[in-house]
Amino acid sequence: MTENGCDAMEKCSKYNYTSELFDETVVTQWDLVCENSFRSSLISSLSLCGLLIGALLFGYLGDVIGRRNALFLSSSGAFIFGMLTSIASVNLTAYTIYRLLAGAFVHGSIPIAVVYALEYVGPAYRAWSGAVGKWLKTIRLGFEMKSHFSTI
Repeated sequence: MTENGCDAMEKCSKYNYTSELFDETVVTQWDLVCENSFRSSLISSLSLCGLLIGALLFGYLGDVIGRRNALFLSSSGAFIFGMLTSIASVNLTAYTIYRLLAGAFVHGSIPIAVVYALEYVGPAYRAWSGAVGKWLKTIRLGFEMKSHFSTI
């Protein structure tokens, strides 16, 4: 047995998956197990690269073309590529590209939205409201992690 639980000597032609939690996932749709298990990690890594690209690109675009236009572009792109990810992914390559672009557009709206929110608050309360925003995000993240680990 190898690290990922697959026997290196025996090649599988068909896999049996449990459907207790989900009927189908990306892993089951494209058999991302055994010798293909690295592809699942690659997809996640490329999605995170999309987040980084989006934050950097749309922060800059917000300054160049205006925050309203950049926020509209980011939101529109997030909708389009999010839909393409879910309904038009005919193969693993298309799915990976759509995930990368969806991540870039989704995360692109965050720096713009934060600046918008802090402008409305005013200079006297910007530091306080930024800190409260971070606290709320941390609390939300804690609940998400709790729900994730309770299903394992």
